[in-house]
Amino acid sequence: MDILTDFSWIGVAVCVALGAVYAVVLYFIGKKHEMSAKTRAVLAVLRFLAVFFISFLLLSPMLKNHVVETEKPVVVLLHDNSQSIVLGKDSAYYRNEYLQSFEQLKKELSDDYQVEVFSFGGALQQGFDGRFDQPSSDISLALDEISDIYKGRNVGAVVLASDGIYNAGHTPHVSGGNAPYPIYTIALGDTAIRKDATLNNLKYNRITYLNSRFPVEISVKADKLQGQTKRLTVENNGKTLFSKEIRYTSDHFFTTENILLNADKAGVQLYTVRLQTCEGEASVSNNVLTFAVEVLDSRRRVAIVAQAPHPDLGAMKRYFDARESYEAETFMADKFNGNPLDYSLFVLHQLPDNNAAHNALVDKVLKSQVPALFVLGQQTANERFDRLQMGLTLNAKGSRMDEATASVNGSFGSFSTDDGIRQVESFPPLSVPFGNIATTTSTQTLLYAKIGNIVTNRPLVAFGQKNGIRYGFVVGDGLWRWPLADYQQNGSSEAFGTFLDKTCTYLAQQSAKEKFVVRAEAAFAENEVITLDAELYNDNFELVNSPEVSLSVADEKGTSRNFAFARTQNAYTAAIGILPQGRYTYNAKTFFNGKNYHKNGTFAVQKNDIEEHNLTADHSLLNTIAQNSGGQKLYPRQLSQLPELLKKRDDIRNVMFSRYKYSELIKLPWLFVAIVLLLAIEWTARRYKNDI
Repeated sequence: MDILTDFSWIGVAVCVALGAVYAVVLYFIGKKHEMSAKTRAVLAVLRFLAVFFISFLLLSPMLKNHVVETEKPVVVLLHDNSQSIVLGKDSAYYRNEYLQSFEQLKKELSDDYQVEVFSFGGALQQGFDGRFDQPSSDISLALDEISDIYKGRNVGAVVLASDGIYNAGHTPHVSGGNAPYPIYTIALGDTAIRKDATLNNLKYNRITYLNSRFPVEISVKADKLQGQTKRLTVENNGKTLFSKEIRYTSDHFFTTENILLNADKAGVQLYTVRLQTCEGEASVSNNVLTFAVEVLDSRRRVAIVAQAPHPDLGAMKRYFDARESYEAETFMADKFNGNPLDYSLFVLHQLPDNNAAHNALVDKVLKSQVPALFVLGQQTANERFDRLQMGLTLNAKGSRMDEATASVNGSFGSFSTDDGIRQVESFPPLSVPFGNIATTTSTQTLLYAKIGNIVTNRPLVAFGQKNGIRYGFVVGDGLWRWPLADYQQNGSSEAFGTFLDKTCTYLAQQSAKEKFVVRAEAAFAENEVITLDAELYNDNFELVNSPEVSLSVADEKGTSRNFAFARTQNAYTAAIGILPQGRYTYNAKTFFNGKNYHKNGTFAVQKNDIEEHNLTADHSLLNTIAQNSGGQKLYPRQLSQLPELLKKRDDIRNVMFSRYKYSELIKLPWLFVAIVLLLAIEWTARRYKNDI
């Protein structure tokens, strides 16, 4: 144990001198005392100690202790909470007897380990409520997030209880094989193949164009139904668009139908795929699928104009090429000779720069009042950009760049920052200009720059307006790293796509010049909370949210419900909740500056029953995960064996580590008591000697 202080030994000497002088002056100089010299010496010592301790505490001393601690191994119980667990014949067992066994396992393990419990469906959650109500199952996501949470910790084992059925994410055994700890799997569910036909998979484009034909791929799977023939149909608004007889030629039948449907009506269209049922099927709910397609009447043309070749250009071009709603072209700035009015959106990469011809093109784009996304980087002429007065000022100092990751602005209100947007927080950093980047009050920040562990107020991605036209700003280059990281983390580039989808849709919407704008997704899942966003502009095209905005939502039967938009930072949002499958229309109204505004639109709610499409447990997958990680597969009746199996492992043990613990001396209660006792004893003695 050591006592530390920021002051040198001179400070301690001053405290000693102060106590000594105080005691000597009080008892040996000046006033004549009736007490004996011995008594005065004892009382002087008491006063010296009291004054010394009090003055020493003013130096803010710290107590340094060497502490040795023991940490128990962490055992993570990771339980599948999806619906497929209880859709089989053993549902009563899993809802009752099994849950009791699982609780008993937690109690037994808690004696020797630090037990942490998580559950998962489409996302990881802390705790396990045993409801088995999650509409999807992503085993790989759960294993990956557990690995991230407990990275560097003394994890003894992970116990994964699941039926092995997954319908989201990448192949789970990849995650299990990378684990630095054993994974013990509890094989739930029924592996028996039952008499059943199912619409196994459905692929389609979420957006298409009016008067075009779009492809739909439908997979049909049938077990133990050889010799039967059933009809497959596709319907829209009660009208049959496709019909075909499917003959099951084996007991393990599988086929894929590729069809083309006509998009003859604009707006959100809801389609229903039906497979005629057979007698005695294990489940008939998996014979119906619904999907929604947004039919647009025009494509958006995008011009990607760059100062020089850059990997960012390829990443953005691939994004646009993968979406039918956009038609993108890439130009070097000195090669563009088109009419800006022919495009719905410009992406200006590292422009303006120090080339007069390039800057003339930027001015031409701004004068044409076409929305633009500025991607600013090391080649951007910062002073030239600042002179454009776009609502964002770089104030950059020299050519120095910082590395900054993204942090989502929780109060951003122009569109929803769902999980797809929030995943960019885990993406690699962008190279951002060094300096005090400033924004005006009309500029909205979507992503703040996070440098190290500090979230700054510098915008990484922001949106502004000039003359009623929307502009976006990515303050940094290196976007090409984001889709690569997305694919590495999630097995796809969907999160990066969501980020660009929402960014470009917000900028390129023709309604940007309208004073009242309402946005809704084309389709929602049946279990998803439905939200709509709205914006209201004054005559200067500045966002306002002072008036009330009402909303009514009607189903296909005409039954409507009324809602009210809630105010965000400078816009509106409405949380409608969860709605049943169907097609809905909405009508939003407000009154502002003596004028009535209203907006109508449609959205669809799709049935989300993917958990019912495959009820055959995959215990071989669970065995692979266990074997790849050095664990073992068990069955529910073997839960009681798990504690003994863990005890037999030599690599699961307590970890002892030492550290220094610092505490403020002034917070020690015994020191306060000691000072009070010193003064109390001294005062009592002087009172007794009548020397006060």
